[in-house]
Amino acid sequence: MKNTEDKQWYVLQAMYGKALKAEQLFKDILLDSFIPMESNTEIRKGKKSIIKRVPIISNLVFAYATFTRIKELCAVNSYLYYRVQCNASRDPMFVPRDQMQKFIDFVQTDGDEGIEKLEYINPDSFNIKKGELVRITKGPFIGKKGTLVKIVGEHRKQIVVAIDGLLAITVKDPKPWTIIEKI
Repeated sequence: MKNTEDKQWYVLQAMYGKALKAEQLFKDILLDSFIPMESNTEIRKGKKSIIKRVPIISNLVFAYATFTRIKELCAVNSYLYYRVQCNASRDPMFVPRDQMQKFIDFVQTDGDEGIEKLEYINPDSFNIKKGELVRITKGPFIGKKGTLVKIVGEHRKQIVVAIDGLLAITVKDPKPWTIIEKI
């Protein structure tokens, strides 16, 4: 395990639907945090009405801090827990900085441009086979890198950016071979 006094992107659980409350807490204490969000359109009386931003993954919050600081925050905020890895030592779960930046880039591209091409997948729901690294060459995700994999139950290829052991994002395209290049 890495030194817990180094700043890392720790994975937290904000219970009881309090992810946005946790986000405000982090803003108040000037701690970097990230909650994956998406736009939802509510339909009222048969008409599209309000577009609002909601968490993509219920209760999931990422915070950039030392583990000591994370433990302190969890101790005084009963709804906040840090997630642990599924190993014998139950180390706190964190995301390497470069993976986290890729994840933030993909999610923010979706939110900022209103693109509905991202699908969030629990990595335990399919076998990710090691594939070739690719770069997207066209469209809103131009320049983004990922791994080309085949998802069980589907016959087409998709570009996947994965955060180890937590989740993965796929970019679907009817002809993905026309928008990617091997790195």
